Amino acid sequence: MHRIDAAGFAPGNLFTDGNPATGTPATVVDAVWLNDIQENLIRFIENLGVTPVSGNFDQLIEAISTRAIQRNAPAVAVAGGTANALTASFTPAVATLTAGMTFTVRATAANTVTTPTFTPNSGVIPAKTIVKANNQALNAGDIAGAGHWIALTYDLTLDRWVLENPAATGASAQIQPITASVAANALTLTLNPTRLDFRNATLTNGAVSSRTVATALSLTVPQGATLGATNGQPARLVLLAIDNAGTVELAVVNIAGGNALDESGVISTTAISAAATAANVFYSTTGRTNVPYRVVGFIDSTQATAGTYASAPTLVQGAGGLVLSALAGASLSANGYQRLPSGLIVQWGTSAAVAADATVTVTFPIAFPTACHSVVANAVSPVTSGAVWPTFNVNNKTTTNFQLINDGGNTAPGNWIAIGN
Repeated sequence: MHRIDAAGFAPGNLFTDGNPATGTPATVVDAVWLNDIQENLIRFIENLGVTPVSGNFDQLIEAISTRAIQRNAPAVAVAGGTANALTASFTPAVATLTAGMTFTVRATAANTVTTPTFTPNSGVIPAKTIVKANNQALNAGDIAGAGHWIALTYDLTLDRWVLENPAATGASAQIQPITASVAANALTLTLNPTRLDFRNATLTNGAVSSRTVATALSLTVPQGATLGATNGQPARLVLLAIDNAGTVELAVVNIAGGNALDESGVISTTAISAAATAANVFYSTTGRTNVPYRVVGFIDSTQATAGTYASAPTLVQGAGGLVLSALAGASLSANGYQRLPSGLIVQWGTSAAVAADATVTVTFPIAFPTACHSVVANAVSPVTSGAVWPTFNVNNKTTTNFQLINDGGNTAPGNWIAIGN
């Protein structure tokens, strides 16, 4: 664009009407200057998405106003659309996208997918994917939810919106928020809104999947589903969150089942029903195969009739801190046991005195859920001073007991240790 420089221009490249009396010519308005003015104005408004229309005298004002919003004035709005497809409206309306334009939008919900979209003018500006940092996909919950003011900058090279202030979703909640209640002889377990990181469903892939639980999830254990518990005996029921291809669901298992709960692999679940009576089976509303899981808590429950949930749990504990160690469980008495997180159980004790050539049945402090793999025993000092030291052997071991045999020597009790799962 240039100042008039055609024939007859006045000093300073200004126009003059001329003066016939003095012989001063008027300035010639030539095509070069008119085209220069026209193309600068047209290209300015077109660059802002305004299509030139004959007879519309407000288009330059519209373009200037849009430019002011985009570069000089804060563009602020409350998000519309959905949690994963955000929209917003501004005045004047945004007609085109330019590199570096930034909008501030008040979110109304947390994103639940990694590729949410945004448009500042639905129906005019195509929705484009929101990313963060250097074109990284969002985590669920990077838009934290209602009230989160998010800053979105348009990256022309990526043709995407860059979220400047993602929520801190790198860590899961320290203690997971769970509840448990009984009603109509059924037990309801609930995981309240939280964020969880899951391992990949492929065991050779170490990538992490971050999931947001935006609304409370519940799992109902119906009447009749004992989960392997017995009448009048305490049971520790472990609540799990499973990642079903991006959808978080709940599962439950009895700790007595001896399953490994170290979160290092995947599990398969069975649909829960009144027939859910096994301690070593993972149960969920719908059966799932090879899904990653997280331990989100446990409850202690004692029911007079196993499977009839009439009494409230005596303990409801969300996972976090050292809670996983509590899932092992132990009794460190003279006849006791230690349950390890891997599912291995070590038990020990001292039997009653066993006479020579006699057999006694020794009952384990707790039953092995799956199998007793090994029992070893040796005689304690014989009851009679100076007596012959007996030889003990083990026979007929089961998940609940074994037979201790005194093959010779005097009467004596036996120390024993058993390993199983």
